[in-house]
Amino acid sequence: MALLLTVSSSSLLPASKLPKAVQAQLPKAIQAQLPEAAPAHLTGALAGDAGFDPLLLAALANKPVQELLPFVGSFPTMTQREIIIANQSPEQQLASVQWMREAEVKHARLAMLAAVGWPLAELINPGLGATGGRAPSLFNGGLFDGPVPFFCVLSAMFAAVLENKYEERVSQQKQLLWASPGAAPATAGDFGFDPMRLSKEEGPARQKELHAMELYNGESSAQG
Repeated sequence: MALLLTVSSSSLLPASKLPKAVQAQLPKAIQAQLPEAAPAHLTGALAGDAGFDPLLLAALANKPVQELLPFVGSFPTMTQREIIIANQSPEQQLASVQWMREAEVKHARLAMLAAVGWPLAELINPGLGATGGRAPSLFNGGLFDGPVPFFCVLSAMFAAVLENKYEERVSQQKQLLWASPGAAPATAGDFGFDPMRLSKEEGPARQKELHAMELYNGESSAQG
């Protein structure tokens, strides 16, 4: 069972990222499909980097949305994405991966909030009679009942303010890097909020491990 779980979650990872014991137990057909090494733009410098980008989505970083929409723009083919990545310098590749990591961290945190908030809303909120005790949603109904629309508007406003503050922080960190080349680069999703000091007082290796754990938990929540 453990082997099946490992294969299901890691069968497309580079062979160099899999433990030797796991590789030896995999069927020959699966072993033949494993890439020998991670793509060049995935260097392992970022937390949670398992060398997995078979569709080369990092090439789409920072592209305007209208260029990626069908019938409006032209979505780059696999060959075009390979050319985009090949023409980038290592610094540009890292910037593309960091841009995608920002999006991954935000989606991971939303998924974790949803995984906790959805069942809690049904367990402790007594005002869900209109939906039979189920949380308001597209399928359960109730999205336009009572205070739900007002709460959705407030949530959107709060998210917009939070995103604006974060962009200001990232801009300040970029200016600091430009002025002081030796300064530490910004970490994806770092709002500077750590009241319990779970990460601030740790070393770089431990901080990277904690960031990876956050991503893994977020990915598990999204799949659930």
